[in-house]
Amino acid sequence: MIAAQDNYYSSKLETTALISLFGFVAAIQISIAAAGILLAVTVVLWAALLASKREWPTAPPFFGALLIYGAVTLTSALFSLE
Repeated sequence: MIAAQDNYYSSKLETTALISLFGFVAAIQISIAAAGILLAVTVVLWAALLASKREWPTAPPFFGALLIYGAVTLTSALFSLE
């Protein structure tokens, strides 16, 4: 019975996060503030979904290269004269 309740809770949480994500994408066209709020709600729901399933976030193997590229880009912007 408890497993069925956990599955139901996880399913509802996933549906709510998906609706929030779609709302974020739609709100980008209309309002930056609304989009920011919906993005924050989506991130919180995603974290709650991961916590309810007791999982860690995963990333593809090339994610490390993207992090390095982002760090190099921010470093070059930091040392830019303009």
